[in-house]
Amino acid sequence: MNILQSYSRKTMNLYGVINQNENGKLPFPWELETLLLFSVTAQEWRQGRFTSKDRNFVAMINCIRNHQHPVVDKLKGTNDLVNELFVALGSVQFEAQEYPYYKLYRYNWYFSFVNSKVNMPEIFQQKLGSNYKKYAVLAMALWIILCNHSYTVPQKLYRYILSQFPAELTHLTITRDEYKNQLASITTCIDDYAYCLRPSYTYPFIQEKGIVYLPLPHLLMRSVTSAMLYRITQNDNHLANLIGKEVLEPYLYQIILRSGLFDEVYPEQEYIPLGHHGTKSRTLDVLTRKGNHYIFFDSKMYAPRRDLRIFDQDAYKREIDRLATNCKQIYEHIRHRFPSQYNPFLLQAEINPDDIYGLVVLREDPRILIDYIYKKTATLLEIPYKSSEYKWLCRHVGIISLADVEKYCFTHSDLPDHIYGGQSRECLTDFWLTEAVDSGAIQDSEFKSFKKDILDDCRRLFKKCAGLGLLN
Repeated sequence: MNILQSYSRKTMNLYGVINQNENGKLPFPWELETLLLFSVTAQEWRQGRFTSKDRNFVAMINCIRNHQHPVVDKLKGTNDLVNELFVALGSVQFEAQEYPYYKLYRYNWYFSFVNSKVNMPEIFQQKLGSNYKKYAVLAMALWIILCNHSYTVPQKLYRYILSQFPAELTHLTITRDEYKNQLASITTCIDDYAYCLRPSYTYPFIQEKGIVYLPLPHLLMRSVTSAMLYRITQNDNHLANLIGKEVLEPYLYQIILRSGLFDEVYPEQEYIPLGHHGTKSRTLDVLTRKGNHYIFFDSKMYAPRRDLRIFDQDAYKREIDRLATNCKQIYEHIRHRFPSQYNPFLLQAEINPDDIYGLVVLREDPRILIDYIYKKTATLLEIPYKSSEYKWLCRHVGIISLADVEKYCFTHSDLPDHIYGGQSRECLTDFWLTEAVDSGAIQDSEFKSFKKDILDDCRRLFKKCAGLGLLN
C-alpha cells in the first residue's frame, strides 16, 4: 500500500494526472491500479520490508505492462483489434487526464441544481449523507498535500484532516473483503485486471484490520466526481433519465451561453412537425449560430458499458448501435427538420445545408473509432457508403465529450471555428475537437469563482492544521 501510494503521488500535480513519465521508467497510473487489484485479492506472502527497489516489485510492474489479454491475441490481424484495444485502454487512461477543477465544477453544478422537477442537494444528501462541497474540499485538500512528492505526510495530519470529514470518509471507504466481492462481481478473470472497472474508482480508501489506507490518491478526483453520479443513479433508470433531462441539458446550455462564442444561443424548443396536426415535438438541446453557421448540440446521459473494458463483443456491438442511433437522430434534425420545420433564430437568412452541424455530447467518451459509428449510422439511414451523402454525414454529424466542450467554453477558445473550420478534421474518420486547449487561460467568471471558493476552503483547513502544529 505504501509503495502504491508513493508512485501514485508521482503521477499527480496541481493540473491533474501527469501524462508523461520519462518514457515509462515509472509505473503508469493504470499499472498501479492493476497491481492494487492483485494486492487486495492476494494473501500476504511474506513479512518484512518491501521497497520500490525490490526486484519483485519491478517484476510485477513489468509483468502487468507486458501482459496481453487473450482476446488481443484472438483479434490479431483483424480490423477490430486497434478499435477494441483503444476502447479498453481509453477507459483506464483518458478520464484520469482531465483537468480536475473542470470536473469538480461540473459535478458541483450538478449536485447543487434545483428546479420544480428535481432537487439534487436533497437527493445527494439522501444517497451520500452530506453536501457535495465537503467531498470536493476533502479531495482537493488531500490532492494539494500529496502533489508535493517530496513531502512525507505525517500520520497525525492524515488523521486530523479525515476527522473533519467523517461522513464523507465513511462513504468513500470500503473494507478489503467488500472490495474483493465487488471485484468478483465485475470479473473473476485476472486477464481482465489491466482494463476492468476498479472498485477504487468509487472507494479510494480501503479498510483492513482497523487501518484505513489510501493506496491510489490519483483516483481521488474520480471518486468524488463521475463515480458519485453513478452511485446516485445506480439501478434507478427513472432518476438517471430525469437528471439527464433536467440537469445535464441546462448545464450544457449555460456553459455554451456564458462562453460568448456564438451570436445566438437557444435551449431546446418545442415545434409542431409537418403533418402531425398539433402534436408537439422537441428540437435538439442547444441551438447556436455563429455568423452563417448553425451548430446544434444534443446532451446524452451516456456512460460506456463496463463490459467494453474486457473486450465483450456483444457490448461493443451494442455500444456502436447506441451511438449510431444518436447520430441518426442528429442527422434527421439538421438534414430534414431544420430550418423547414423550425427556426428560432433572429437572423432569418437563407441557410446553406453545408453550414449546419450537429454534435452528440456524451457525459463520457467511449473512444470507439468514429468510422465504425458512421458506417452503422449510414446503414440505419440507408445511405450508401462512400456516397456524397455519406461524406456529408461524416463532416456534419459528430460525437464529442462534455469535457471537450468545457475546455473550449471556459477558456473562450474558438469552438465554432474548430467545428466548421475544417482544420481539425482533415480525415473523415478523425475525432472531433482533439486540439489541446490551455487550461491556464480560463476566462469564465463563474468557474473562476468556484475554483477560488474551493481553494479558500482548503486554505482555511490548512490554517487549522498549522495552528495545531500538524504541518512540518
